[in-house]
Amino acid sequence: MKPINFFSDEITIDVHTASDVKYIKRGKVSVREFADGDPVSLYELGNGDYLLRKGNSPSAPFIEGKSV
Repeated sequence: MKPINFFSDEITIDVHTASDVKYIKRGKVSVREFADGDPVSLYELGNGDYLLRKGNSPSAPFIEGKSV
């Protein structure tokens, strides 16, 4: 897992895994929508997917999927 510095909150992820089913049902979610004003971290995973997480706790809300 490699941290990614990003400058745009318009990056969109096609969600296939998430801490809340509402994000999977919505499909494509932007950083801005997911963050909802909270700080987030973006990581590139070894399989080409991206992980977006609120906070640093292992139980923090997250979404995972391909960037679109």
